[in-house]
Amino acid sequence: FGFAGRAVLRAWCGNDPARLKSLEVRFSGVVYPGETITTDMWEVSPGRIVLTAKTERGEAVLTGAAAEVAS
Repeated sequence: FGFAGRAVLRAWCGNDPARLKSLEVRFSGVVYPGETITTDMWEVSPGRIVLTAKTERGEAVLTGAAAEVAS
């Protein structure tokens, strides 16, 4: 959850936590210590970001994730 929030802050909020209005995720897999996690994010409408996260094994670990950000 924290990893997803930080990724959205960096990519869409200019590292300003006040711009992150909401964050929702569904945990859908296991991350093992030392694994690399990658995120993909898209803006589907103004201020609405959807994202996915997966491990280096290609396993989705966050699905149904979305964030609302202020401009």
